[in-house]
Amino acid sequence: MTPPTVSPLSWCALAVYAFAFALIAPAQESNRNAILILDASGSMWGQVEGRPKIEIARDSVASVVNNLPPNTRLGLMAYGHRQKGDCADIELLLPPKELDRAAFLEKVNSIVPKGKTPLTDSVRLAAESLKLSEAPASVILVTDGIETCYGDPCALAKELANTGIDFDAHVIAFDLASQEAASIRCLADETGGLFLEAGDSAALERSLQSTLQALKEQPSGASFRAMNATTGEVMSGATWKIQDTTKEKEVGTLSTPTGNANLAPGDYVAIATWTDKSKEITFSVSKGKQTPVEISFGPGTLRLAAAESRDSEPIDRHLNWKIYTLGENGETSDEPVVSKHARQPEIQLEGGTYRVTVDYGKATAQKDVILEDGAIENVLLFTGSGTISVRSERDGVASEEHRSYFVFPIGADGKPAGEKLTSSHAIVATFNIPAGKYLITAEDGPIKASKEIEISAGEKEDVVLNFGTGTVTVSATRGGEPLTTHRTFSIFTASEPDGKAVEKGHAISKEFILGPGDYIVRSEDGTQTVEDQFTIESGGSTEVVLNFTTGTVTVSATRAEEPLKDHRTFSIYREGETDGKAVEKGHAISKEFILDPGNYVVMAEDGPQVVEQPFSIETGGKSTVVLNFTTGLITISATQGGKPVETHGTISVHTADSSERIEASYAISKQFALSPGTYQVGFDSKDAKGTAEITVITGDDKEVVIPISPK
Repeated sequence: MTPPTVSPLSWCALAVYAFAFALIAPAQESNRNAILILDASGSMWGQVEGRPKIEIARDSVASVVNNLPPNTRLGLMAYGHRQKGDCADIELLLPPKELDRAAFLEKVNSIVPKGKTPLTDSVRLAAESLKLSEAPASVILVTDGIETCYGDPCALAKELANTGIDFDAHVIAFDLASQEAASIRCLADETGGLFLEAGDSAALERSLQSTLQALKEQPSGASFRAMNATTGEVMSGATWKIQDTTKEKEVGTLSTPTGNANLAPGDYVAIATWTDKSKEITFSVSKGKQTPVEISFGPGTLRLAAAESRDSEPIDRHLNWKIYTLGENGETSDEPVVSKHARQPEIQLEGGTYRVTVDYGKATAQKDVILEDGAIENVLLFTGSGTISVRSERDGVASEEHRSYFVFPIGADGKPAGEKLTSSHAIVATFNIPAGKYLITAEDGPIKASKEIEISAGEKEDVVLNFGTGTVTVSATRGGEPLTTHRTFSIFTASEPDGKAVEKGHAISKEFILGPGDYIVRSEDGTQTVEDQFTIESGGSTEVVLNFTTGTVTVSATRAEEPLKDHRTFSIYREGETDGKAVEKGHAISKEFILDPGNYVVMAEDGPQVVEQPFSIETGGKSTVVLNFTTGLITISATQGGKPVETHGTISVHTADSSERIEASYAISKQFALSPGTYQVGFDSKDAKGTAEITVITGDDKEVVIPISPK
């Protein structure tokens, strides 16, 4: 069901009408099931007229329920009444059944507000409960707050409206600000229910009477349909306005071509509007009846096609078409009434004056058309464009690579515009552009190629851009010896040596294809950066060898002359700068460093012991440095009562006089590398501890077990 959008005045009229009917109409048999959902969120303890809102709600429900006929089928649901902060706190307290006033009010009075406002999920659960019956169904939601559990009430409303079930949701916004109330109004609007605002106890009671009265009667109103006179299909985009017979008072509106509106018995005028056309009809509403109201629009047909010129065949590809309404003074509608991507579409429109536009690539065309109701108009637009296909060659050989092509208009002064008209990335690029002069450009890495052309309407032209290139092969040596390791070579234009590299390659030896010009190649070998300048000529080739003056040093470590097989960090400093920043670092068992010629110091650690050793680097030289640690390895654990301790404790190593802690770790067992000497070691767990004295000598690899005792 697609609901109407009814003006606020009409909603008030509906509420008053429903209330009045409740006072004068006799009780009627009803098989409609309903569930009253009562908000029991914490905010219901707020006060209106000096009383908590929950007390006002209980009293209002009691007053209304005590006057309902016993055959009213009414259930009760609450949310937020059992615990705080729980979005799942929703409970069906009573299923819909013939009314037991005492039992119903006992449940109402037992509700104590505590929690959040999951109103969307509560309406969903109530609707699902009501679907168990084939009878028409309603939900009446009384809330003083908006959704606080991330639900989307409007999405749910649309979902419920589209089920096809006779279901409506009535919403009573109790002491809720207008802006907040608007966020939940959609529940009623989309399902055809009532939306009522209550600011005090009297208004709440009247609202409850109005919504519960709606359960007992078939509402009066009308159903609306705007349709195509030829096909009978709904006219998409049509809207409705409902007025009294004087046309001075608007009763309601529909923003869709079909829908329903609840109206008091009487005579009305309905005005249907589609595009810039409006038609009206007078109709009557009888008590408890739904009056069908239909208006037909007789569309004409536009058959659209486009060609590049008057001598060209119609364009046989999808184009972008738009149609605007055209006013008496030549002004067009802000938005198109039709927007379509098609070859030669047929468009049905109500008779009127229109402007048809078409886009073909970067060419456009338009035409104003007068369309009579039921007429067929053939509309042919001329884009005044030509078509160019652009490809590239390198030294006369066709390229099979994708590249970017750019099209710049050439002005009356013979100069290309600074801003491109269009571009494309392809092997062969096709452009549909207005007739005129253009500069076509492309790039192949740092190489640029261009060509000026002139194209006429309907003309097709092939454009070939030729890239003249040369090559450079780059490699490197160290101390005159060719390097056999991969490295990155970066190419810069000589005019922008600090700009962005035009080419890069990672290899032992790398060939680059470049356009004519002067360039710089740059690469690194360890701490040294070397560059050289070269020139490329079209069709030529050259070679550049970068010579590094670096040398290498390979660093490893031993403990008691035995090679260490665990990784550690080696830090390289320039001689005399060991307190400064390291020039190189590496974490490995054995690490090779590439360095500039000079004097250096290498440092590494083994536990608390730091060892350093100076060395020198010569161009092309290869040095080896072995750092020898005099440490020993001690593995510490603990026993208690003769049994190994299997729980974690703090394992610590202190100097012999216990004045300084050297190492500590929280573990069951821990290995430490220590310099030769005497130490106090300890194991301290939650319930026990102990200490022992140990002596470490170079090359040790032993276990120490500390007996511990309860604290």
